[in-house]
Amino acid sequence: MLKTSVVTSLICCFVGLGCADGPSSGSGERDPAQHFDDSAVVALCKAITRNDVQEIERLLDSGAQINANGKGNVTPLLWAISRSELATIQALLDRGANPNHMMETNDMLLPLGIRRGQSATQFAAEYRDNDIFEAVMTANGDPQQVNPITGHSLLHTVIRSITLTEKRERIEYLINAGTPLDTMDNSDATAAISAARNRRYDICLLLLDAGADPLASGKRLHKRIVHVICEQEANDRRLSLRLSPRTKQDLDRLLSVLQDAGESLESARAYVTKWKELSRTHGAGKAIGMMKDELELRKLEQETVDVEETECLD
Repeated sequence: MLKTSVVTSLICCFVGLGCADGPSSGSGERDPAQHFDDSAVVALCKAITRNDVQEIERLLDSGAQINANGKGNVTPLLWAISRSELATIQALLDRGANPNHMMETNDMLLPLGIRRGQSATQFAAEYRDNDIFEAVMTANGDPQQVNPITGHSLLHTVIRSITLTEKRERIEYLINAGTPLDTMDNSDATAAISAARNRRYDICLLLLDAGADPLASGKRLHKRIVHVICEQEANDRRLSLRLSPRTKQDLDRLLSVLQDAGESLESARAYVTKWKELSRTHGAGKAIGMMKDELELRKLEQETVDVEETECLD
């Protein structure tokens, strides 16, 4: 019994719940006074914590700054959206809260954690609640916003979300809202490449149908969608994995689209094989440089052939 009590106390201290020396305010919530100096904004965030919409309205009417910047660039709206209560989020948005304001530091001690470079718009895009997403986007959430830390567009954010299961509808919304289709993130992936990496071939097809470039290539590894598929193909064969009939059907459709766009499975498989051999022999860092040199040489050779063919025609 004593052991259980000690373990429970340690857990509570670790997550900041009810620990006298921890960051909580004593009620399982972090004290907004640790983030904001303005007492009116502190009171506003406390009202947000209680989901007290009437008090939120009263404080705003009394002059509390709705877009006040606190420690780490947190705002009352970011404080609210980390608690995922639609009523308080909507109340702030209706009064002019800026959903595109970004955090400057990680704050994983907020209930759902807001990460560096995230805004309410980006948080809503990855979160499972469609009502919150729609509320934020209706209140001028920027569909073209890109996280400056990860390079993720909202399309990347939706595709990579681990809480959101129904992604197609949200992807369609963002496509129609004008989210750029071919933004390259810091992991060397467009949204379509990211979808292929996550085996969401249906979403990859959706993006390609909307005009995403099927031949878009990463800046460092120079890998395209077809290379991602070939890598997965090799891993599946090694691990004796089988795709579901629906996923296999989507993959076959995607391969057909890629081949129509000029991709060669044979060439892609050869590229992947060579990349793995170089990585194994020389390490990933050196392999990147070696593959880049080879690609530049092939490009130069092709340009030479094109010039010779042009001269022959002349």
